[in-house]
Formats: sequence, C-alpha cells, structure tokens
Amino acid sequence: MGAESESDTGIQDTVLESSTLPADHRSSSSDKLSVYAKQTTKVDFVSDKLDQPSFRIVNHVPNDIRHKHGGPKPPCAKEFDYCLFNEEYPENAVHEILNNYHDDMHHMYNGMNLYSPEEYLAHENYSLGYRHKGNFVCESEVTYIRPGWAKNWMNEWMTVVNTEKYPQTIRVETCKFGGKKCEYLAPCYKSFCVQRFAYVKLLCVDPFNPHHRPVVDVFEVPTACSCFVENFVFY
Repeated sequence: MGAESESDTGIQDTVLESSTLPADHRSSSSDKLSVYAKQTTKVDFVSDKLDQPSFRIVNHVPNDIRHKHGGPKPPCAKEFDYCLFNEEYPENAVHEILNNYHDDMHHMYNGMNLYSPEEYLAHENYSLGYRHKGNFVCESEVTYIRPGWAKNWMNEWMTVVNTEKYPQTIRVETCKFGGKKCEYLAPCYKSFCVQRFAYVKLLCVDPFNPHHRPVVDVFEVPTACSCFVENFVFY
C-alpha cells in the first residue's frame, strides 16, 4: 500500500499505509486512521450543522432516557459519535472479558467479519472507477477507521472490540462542504449538501462490568453526502 493515483478532475484517490489492521497501532497526531481517502484540492472540511439527528429521526430517543449499559463519554469524542482506537483504549479490561467468553466471541466475530478491510478497499477502488471521469455535486471524504468507542443508537457510549485477534473496521464517508450549496445546479435552485447516515453493527463490551457478555450493538455512522434541493416553485 502507499500507491497514489490522480485524475485530471482534482479528485485524488489515496491508499494510505494501513493502520486499521495492527491492533497495537495508536493514532497519529492527525487523530485519523484510514486505508483509503477520496480527497479534493478544495478548501478545508466544513462540518455540517444542518442535519441534526433530531431532524432526521421522526421518533428519536430522548437524551435523558435511562439505560442499563454503556460507559461515560470518552475524552476523545469531539464532533463525531465515535472515537478512534488509541492509547487510551482499555486493552486489559477488554482482553479479560474476551477471555471469559472466548467461545461466544469467536462465533460472533467470525459470523460478522467474513472479509478483510483490504478486500473491501479493492472492491471499492474497482467498482467506483467512474469517479475519475467527472465530479460530484457534493464532495465527500471516505476513510476506513478502527473505532475504539462509539455511541449506539440508544445514545449509550460503548467500548468497541478492537484487538489484535478481533480487529473491527468501518467505512465512513463525510461531507467536505456540509451545508454549502451543491455544485453544477442552476442558480434558481436552493440547495445544500447534507450528511447522510446508516446503521452498522459492531461487537462491543462493557469494561466497567467484566461479567457482562460481549454484545452486538447498532451504531449510526456517516455513510454518504447528498444534495438536497428545497421545494421549487415556478412563477
């Protein structure tokens, strides 16, 4: 890995040195772990503040709901509902739980992880080759990350299993210009780029309760950037 290819459109595909696989890897100063990125030469990333969960989910979960599981919000949590695997990851506590429930963990992990991150990456590079021939109305950045913590759909912060034996990687696609006007549309259209989300499943543990079995939990992660056009009225 480490090879780069660049098209004439300004979109650059970069295959970075894989940091999603070795479990002993710790995050760099950029606090990002990725094996692939769809980048652009335009201005820096602008976070999307228009598409909040309360607007996207009709029956959203109240913030004050009481839960039986989960831990406190990790210090690394910033604008996203997940944290990267880093030096603060509670490896000893996680290993203790996985050793206690070795058979359960083995069957659950093998059932959920049939393919390696390299296989997903190779498939994406092959199937999305058309992107070299043009541009998107809303640009995005694609990364494959190893989460150490994530907030599930019930607003609980969970510790994601990520060890040398059981690594977990997810694909994340974020808007580069969230809230900005979509490109290539006529000026008469009122549009903006919106972050889209999807649900993924990850194996998790509760390091504060080592006697709790590993569980498969559901998390909402950014997966696409779409162009939203407001209702258009002809005069």
